This record gives sequence, C-alpha cells and structure tokens, in this order.
Amino acid sequence: MTKPIALVLAFACCGMEASAIQSSPRTKIEFRLAETKPGKGLIEAIIPTSNEKIYLHKAVVLDNNGIAAAQLGSRSSDFCEVELDFTDQGASKMEKATKGHLNRPLAILIDGRVVAAPILRSAIRDKAHIDGVSIEKAERIVGSISSQPRSTPPSQILALRSIKFEMRLAESTRQKGCREAAVRGARAPVYLHKDILLSNKDVVEARAVKSHYNDAVFTVLLTLTSEGGERMMRAGERHIGKPMAVLINGKVMSAPFIIGRLSNDAEISGEFTKDEAEKIASLLNRKSTRRTL
Repeated sequence: MTKPIALVLAFACCGMEASAIQSSPRTKIEFRLAETKPGKGLIEAIIPTSNEKIYLHKAVVLDNNGIAAAQLGSRSSDFCEVELDFTDQGASKMEKATKGHLNRPLAILIDGRVVAAPILRSAIRDKAHIDGVSIEKAERIVGSISSQPRSTPPSQILALRSIKFEMRLAESTRQKGCREAAVRGARAPVYLHKDILLSNKDVVEARAVKSHYNDAVFTVLLTLTSEGGERMMRAGERHIGKPMAVLINGKVMSAPFIIGRLSNDAEISGEFTKDEAEKIASLLNRKSTRRTL
C-alpha cells in the first residue's frame, strides 16, 4: 500500500496556499489621494514603475483596518496581483473619497512606499487590485491581512454532529456549468465546478494544528489517501491562479487561490479557533474510523 499524503486545509474566510509564506512583520497598506502637481501640504513621492513624481495628500483614505480579505490573483514569473476586499466601513470610506477625486491619481503604498498610482476613472467601493507586486511582497500582504484580528459571529461549527467534507475546483467569475456559492466571511462569491475533487472517503486522519503565522489561528491537518492526494495534485496543476473551494455540509468555508503546484506539504491559511478546528477534526476522524473497521 502506498504511503498516505498529508495536506493542510483551513476552512476560513480568506485562505491561500501558505507553504510559500514565512512568519514576518505585519505589512502596512495605505490608500491615499494624490495629485500630479505639487501643492501646499502635499508630500512628493515617486511611482517606481515610471519614475514619475506624484504628490500625496497627508490623510490616509484606507489602511489594513478597512480591508476584510486579501488573496493572490494572477501572476507572472516575478510579479503577482493582490486582490483586496474592503470591509463595509472601508468600502463606504473608499467610495466617498474616490467619488470626488475622478481623473486624478489614487496612490497605493506598501510599508510607506508608493507601489502604484492609477488614475481614477470611476469611484471605487467594494474591492481593489494591486498589480506589479513582487511575489514575496504579495504573499506578505495576504499573510498580514489574513492574520489580523477580526470579530466573528458565534460559531455554528461547534454545534455540528456530522461533517460532509468536499473540495471542488472553482472560478472567481461566472462560468457556464458552474454554480454560484457564497464564501464564509467573504464579500465575493465563487462559482463551483460540478465534480467533487475530494470527500470524506479520501481522508485517512485529521488533526487540529496551529497556524504557522498566527498562534491564535488553527487549521486542520488532513492525511489523505494516496489516490486522493494524487488526484488533488493533478487537478491543482491545471487550475493554477484559480480558486479551490472547501465545503463543509454544502457551505463554502474558504476558496483559496492555487498559487503553485500543490505538494505533499501544502498549506492553506485559515482563521478557525482551536475548538472549531478540533471539532472538525473529531468529526472527520469518526467517519475515517468507521470506514476502516
């Protein structure tokens, strides 16, 4: 019999593959209105991609506290897109600020440095995309947003008596043959493929483990059958840059983007409490035990 494959899964609002993420200081993100000409009280800055000067307003329109979720988007060999979803309060602030600043730049700063300054053609509300960020910095941004404290509603997970676990390939935009589904804690839906990639029968063992980058966050480590692990890796190779949805009892708990070839020690970040993760692991182990008796 071939050796089972271990895969870390976390069921949370904004996951991603964390095998490439190392613990690091929190990355600071800021959005500021800017001008193309100098003026009183404005701060001169350089746009790195063009070496053009812009002039920043002192007030910060939005920072990390106004961002609900972050995930990695499309990428090239050296650079990666970061997709940001704003909180309700953050979206309101962003819309109000950008509505009165059309045809002028909005500066995006990471750790105090301007990384982009697109010209606003319309007001921004729910989300934003940061292009041309190094892969290392993009992963730090997503890790920082994923690990910041959040208020969460009372957990329904602890009341579960059984678990139907599924993993499915998904899309971030509407596609023919895919079903729209809400994602726990996220503003944007995903669109699920019909085929079930993994289910309870592919789980040999489950256990709760601490997140690598936040001691208050827990994930669920699953040991998969060799057949399940190989199936997951083959599907992941064809789906890089797109989401993979994790479902519990028919509800999408997370839909992390696949940012590279999945391997035996792949990890996906999450925001479960210790009790939630242990509850999920216990219910999955109960099914696994019954199957092996």
